[in-house]
Amino acid sequence: MERVIFELAKLLNVLLAAVLGFAIGLERKMRFKEAGVRTHTIVCVGAALLMVLCRGGVLEVLPGLLLFVIFGYYLWNNLQDAKSSMAQD
Repeated sequence: MERVIFELAKLLNVLLAAVLGFAIGLERKMRFKEAGVRTHTIVCVGAALLMVLCRGGVLEVLPGLLLFVIFGYYLWNNLQDAKSSMAQD
């Protein structure tokens, strides 16, 4: 019984990630940004699945490492975009 509850909690985490990714994408779509609903939903579900599948064992470090790399890349691109938009003004 505990195993079933544990698996349902995993499924709930992935579903929650899908809903939140959809909400972020919808907000971006309403502001006419490039990445929209589908992109953010896929990214959020993929991240949640990675976290669920890598719990326990040697791969436990992998999600944190990937998050660090992806977040750093995202910040770097936003910084470059901000610099280029300031240079155009």
